[in-house]
Amino acid sequence: MTPVRGDWALMFSNHSWTLLPDPKILLQITQKLISLKKRQRNAKPRAVIKHDEYEYTFIALDLQGAQIARETSAETTATYAPPYSSFPNLFLPTHPYLVIHHALQAFEKHDPSAEEHIRIHNDMLRIKKLWSELEQFSVDDGDGLNVASANGGARDRVNTRRHTMANPYPTPRNV
Repeated sequence: MTPVRGDWALMFSNHSWTLLPDPKILLQITQKLISLKKRQRNAKPRAVIKHDEYEYTFIALDLQGAQIARETSAETTATYAPPYSSFPNLFLPTHPYLVIHHALQAFEKHDPSAEEHIRIHNDMLRIKKLWSELEQFSVDDGDGLNVASANGGARDRVNTRRHTMANPYPTPRNV
């Protein structure tokens, strides 16, 4: 994840706040997982969806009125107060699977209340169900996956079609 102050990292770990992926990304993931399921195949997370960055919405779940101070430039800090409706969306390189995993844990502790959050929660639950259904299938990375060679120079082409994984979506240790 993107670096945050220690107290905010602790609040994140305690599920006092979370991030929600853009609904369009959730739809893309769902469509890809359904396609894989129909073909009885599985894929690594980066083969399902890969962008340089993803759009996320900040969701306060139990911040107890805390204000957010966010640097907008080297000289300017913006302050956001509850309900944080003016807090801008974040564009981060963090893969949606990690965010989905954390958000589902957070919603187990704090029920989503806004209609839009409930809809996104249901979409994430559907993705989680598809993940578990795909575990039984071998991993399909298309024609192969580019990986760095041992010497760190040229890239080698590695075919991973026959590779199987018990769970290509492991539970992240430190979300």
